[in-house]
Amino acid sequence: MEEKFKEYLPLVRNLASRYRGEHAEADDLFQVGCLGLLKALRSFAPERGVAFTTYAVPVIAGEIKMYLRGQGPLKYSRAQKMQAVRLKRLQEELGVSLGRQPTLGDLAQVSGLEREEVLMALEALRPPLSLDGEPAGRLMPAVCGEAEAVVDRVALCEMLAELPERERQILIYRFFRQRTQQEVAAALGISQVHVSRLERKILGDLKERLSS
Repeated sequence: MEEKFKEYLPLVRNLASRYRGEHAEADDLFQVGCLGLLKALRSFAPERGVAFTTYAVPVIAGEIKMYLRGQGPLKYSRAQKMQAVRLKRLQEELGVSLGRQPTLGDLAQVSGLEREEVLMALEALRPPLSLDGEPAGRLMPAVCGEAEAVVDRVALCEMLAELPERERQILIYRFFRQRTQQEVAAALGISQVHVSRLERKILGDLKERLSS
C-alpha cells in the first residue's frame, strides 16, 4: 500500500490545489487529502471493474470538502466553474446525440480530459451541503451520495447507459426525477402495472450486477 500511496500523491496535491483559498492553506488540504487517499486505498475493490482514480477522486474530494465545511464556504475559481459548465453542456449534447446518458468515458474522450479530470471539474457543479451533511439541492447522478459508495454509483451510471431506452427512461423518471409509477406510465404511454413489472426487473438486474 505504501508504494500505491506514493504513486497517487500527485493526484491528492492536484485536488488540494483546486480547493485552496482564504479558509485553508494548500498544505493543510494536502494532509486532509492524504487521509482520503488512505481511505480510498483501503476500501477500493478492483473486482468492481472501476479504475482506482475514478473511485479515489470523489473520496479524496469528500474528505477535503468535509474539512472545509468547518472552515468556511467553499469557493471555486472562474476557470473551474467555466470548465464545469462546459462539461455539463457537453454532457447534455452527448445525451441527445447518443440517445442515452453519456458515461465518464464518453465525456473524457470528447473533452480530451482524463476521467479523473472530468470528475474533478463536475465537483464544482455539486450543490452546497447543509450543516447536517444533506444536499441543499439535487446532486448530479454521476457523483451523488456518500463517498464510500462511489464504486456502486459509477458502475450504476455505466449500466444505465447500456439499458434499452424504455428501461433507462423508467429509472430516470422514477429515481432521478422522483415521478410516481402512474406519472411514468402516462409519460411513456403504458400501464402502471407494466411500469411496476419493468421496474422490479430492472432493479433486480442492476442489484445482481452491482453485487457480482
